[in-house]
Amino acid sequence: MAIRYRIVEGKDTEGLEQDVNECLRDGWDLQGGVCAVNSQANTYAWWFYQALVRDNADRSRDEDG
Repeated sequence: MAIRYRIVEGKDTEGLEQDVNECLRDGWDLQGGVCAVNSQANTYAWWFYQALVRDNADRSRDEDG
């Protein structure tokens, strides 16, 4: 069985929640917890990431995102 791996990112928690919920509806499963990174390069903005996995055989709504 092959597993697909995907990382969803958001500029805020609300955007991340929306994208993750859409992936969950499409058959993806959470992998680990949320990662929050403070980008100190120029804006000190926060970015949020969530890893997801799914069985490669489930291609009903395949989105590479």
